[in-house]
Amino acid sequence: MSDGRRGSAEELVEVRALLRAGRRAEAEAACTRLVVGADADGETWLLLGSLQLDRGDVASAGRSLARAVDLRPRDPAAALRHAVAVFRGGDIRRARALLEAQSSMHPADAAIAFHLGLLLEHAGDVDAAVRAHADALARDPRHREARLRIGLLELGRGRPLDARAHLEWLVGAQGEAVAEPLARACLDLGDADAALVHARDAVAVRPQRAQGHLLEGIALRRLGRATEARRALQAALALAPDDAVVLSQAGCNLRDVGEFERGQALLVRARERAPQWNLLRWLHELALPVLPVDDAQARDAVDAFGSAIADLVADLDADRRGVRASALEGFAAIAPFALHYLPVDATTPTLLFGDLAAAVVHHALPARLRTALEWQALAHRGRVRVGFVSAELRAHTITRYFGSWIEQLDRRRFEVHAWHLGAVHDALTARIAAGVHAFYACADTPIEALATLIRSAQLDVLVYLEIGMDSRQSVLGSLRLAPVQCAAYGHPATTGLHGIDVFLGADAAEPAGAQAHYRERLERLPGLGVAFEPPPPAGDGTWLPRSPGRPTLMCLQSLFKLVPAFDDLLARIVAATDATVVFFESPPALGERFLARAGARLAAHGLDPGRHLVLLGRRSHADYLGGIAAADVVLDSTVFCGGATSLDALSVGTPLVTLEGEFMRGRQGAAMLRLIGADALVATTPDDYVRIAIELCRDEALRAHWRDHLLRRAPELFARADAVPALEAFLERAANEAVVTVP
Repeated sequence: MSDGRRGSAEELVEVRALLRAGRRAEAEAACTRLVVGADADGETWLLLGSLQLDRGDVASAGRSLARAVDLRPRDPAAALRHAVAVFRGGDIRRARALLEAQSSMHPADAAIAFHLGLLLEHAGDVDAAVRAHADALARDPRHREARLRIGLLELGRGRPLDARAHLEWLVGAQGEAVAEPLARACLDLGDADAALVHARDAVAVRPQRAQGHLLEGIALRRLGRATEARRALQAALALAPDDAVVLSQAGCNLRDVGEFERGQALLVRARERAPQWNLLRWLHELALPVLPVDDAQARDAVDAFGSAIADLVADLDADRRGVRASALEGFAAIAPFALHYLPVDATTPTLLFGDLAAAVVHHALPARLRTALEWQALAHRGRVRVGFVSAELRAHTITRYFGSWIEQLDRRRFEVHAWHLGAVHDALTARIAAGVHAFYACADTPIEALATLIRSAQLDVLVYLEIGMDSRQSVLGSLRLAPVQCAAYGHPATTGLHGIDVFLGADAAEPAGAQAHYRERLERLPGLGVAFEPPPPAGDGTWLPRSPGRPTLMCLQSLFKLVPAFDDLLARIVAATDATVVFFESPPALGERFLARAGARLAAHGLDPGRHLVLLGRRSHADYLGGIAAADVVLDSTVFCGGATSLDALSVGTPLVTLEGEFMRGRQGAAMLRLIGADALVATTPDDYVRIAIELCRDEALRAHWRDHLLRRAPELFARADAVPALEAFLERAANEAVVTVP
């Protein structure tokens, strides 16, 4: 480009040679000689200003580059460097105006649009920055830096889906720059498998950076691979021992694998290093042990849980310690899931949790979601409009139990809506979606938007399938989104929530006076209240390890269900029968702790734990069933008994020994056995449990009798004809009652 002025062509050639040689000070001095006392051209002023800017002399650079722009008004390079100098000089508003003017003047120049985006980022105008970077990308679709900035900005403003689309485009081209943010985006979207891949890419590229190891650990935690997560998080901790996020993730993971005290200690350290991060308070103070070492530890933790809730509610109401600002995030990070697996009466602490949920939604969500509904049940004058909410509308235990509720309601009488909060979609998800009036996939929908969406459906009755397993449902269940709001027994304990009107329980599994165990009104559906999905045909069980002449027992439950008192029952049974007892790992680190705890009880009885306790990995469902069929006896857990696992055992005819508990969570196995005339396998005391198990181990004919009985009668538990009609009758009755009594 020529501006009609001449400098010394030879000296400009010399300046460029000096620059190529890295002799920048000499190049700047040469440019200065050219412009002093001479009628230098725009290129010389641009070179001088750029060198001054790079050296940090912003004031001189601004003057030189302004002169370059005067001489070359249509040169985008000069205009861009001038705007950069103005920006670095602190005049952001003027720099923005300069870049916007140049962007209009040069509509094909991607560099100007990109730098405008960078300036807008610095100014905090994220929306405008994204638009500017998008403009740069429209001008040059191969502009990787613009695409990267859009991805990072979208991630920062809570739009992981958009972020992922841009960042994935860069994989391979800028892997080092995108691996970490792409892993974060995938985590935000609930895609832990993809997050793990990208996190490991980040670790491979930069193994000395803690963030990659941290993201790998988080992804592994989400996938239930706590043992592997522990290794990744320990690596992150070694690189960043004072990072509060790393400390909190490592601490929570240690608690997941049963190391409660060590995990809590790391949470204490995290709080010390980030005292203003209120989320840590929720994670630390509302923690409950998984696989407690003894009953005392469980009782102490539950007492602390209740005290922490009382303090949080008081602080929320008084708006102390900034707790309101963190309330929704904190509540979403916790759930009382572990509470009901502990050997305590969990009713009162669960009601306290419901009080906390009410305080959170009162202070953290808009009043429009808490006020009276603008419609009345059946106001639409059509079919009863029923909604189901679950994070597990896929091949899962929840759908084995309650899938028939969604799929078999009479469509002539019911209009069915379903909200799937989970990230996993499979063939069953598609089948459910195809069979309902409206299906909503809401894995990444923010809670306020989700509540608004449900409320906009103007349902008559809303049913949550597994409150207690999913913190989002606890938030939603504390709001008024339908005239009648119900909880199914996907998690078989009171929700404790003020917004749930009815608990849909199983009459056969509830004791007399069970209403006292619930904040909700208990609706006792007949039998087990559901039409269970039957298991697949059993596979070959030859994989099950057996010792000649010794009985093989199986305990099918997740190890966190096994309370300390179970260890003593186990030791007594093994001491009397010389049995091998098979368990399944979940995860391996938790298995190690269980074997250590239970092994100590066996050793106290003079037994060798290595001879009697076997921990195996999970298998396919068919193989798993084959192994159960090959076992002699199945031992149910106590306090919180098996559900789907008990159905599996009964379906293949293996005798199940269960101890009928005080609460519904410990009575499902007993209910199943009583419904099919196998009451003699139901123990009502711990001594009775030990006696029944020993008798079955010692008496092959008795086992054969029960195997024949169960194979004949167990089919009665599946596809019960009374389940869905009973639910339909309840839904119609509840909707009609709500016409005149709106909460």
